[in-house]
Amino acid sequence: MPRITEYGDLVWTPKETQRLLNNYKHAPKKTLEKIFPDRTYVAIQGKANKMSLSKRLKYPPWSDEELSLLKTFQGSTLTFREISDYFITRTVSAVKCRFYRIGLEKSKKSKYSKPQWLEEDTAILEQLYSDPNNSVEEIHAELKGHHSINAIRLKVSRMGLKREWGLLSG
Repeated sequence: MPRITEYGDLVWTPKETQRLLNNYKHAPKKTLEKIFPDRTYVAIQGKANKMSLSKRLKYPPWSDEELSLLKTFQGSTLTFREISDYFITRTVSAVKCRFYRIGLEKSKKSKYSKPQWLEEDTAILEQLYSDPNNSVEEIHAELKGHHSINAIRLKVSRMGLKREWGLLSG
């Protein structure tokens, strides 16, 4: 008959304690519940905590090679998720923390930054917009799609461009 504490809990036997020691770190919850059918998962976790067992994986310290590779991303426009793909054993969060901890900085320029308006683009816009026969879509095509239709409309507004409509014949 199993021994019970004064609080109504089952006493862990030395055999159960050893089984927990051998399996806790690597076994998933369902497996642990099968190994200890008379115990709740909370009870299993509680005993593991008392034994100072942890399911947390212990990652090795950063190697010189990893740090050198990480330093190559100084000023990069890649996201931390993209950078972490180069580090098999590191999480996105670990890469980000180490990146800033060793004093690296990412580029302020996003890889999704807006294209700048060149003088040539502005000249084409001024020329084409003054003709009311040119639609914004046609101007967009003439600018080779470098600027979105909304960007073209905004630039027209900021430049104060007006169309010369003339008289309609009818």
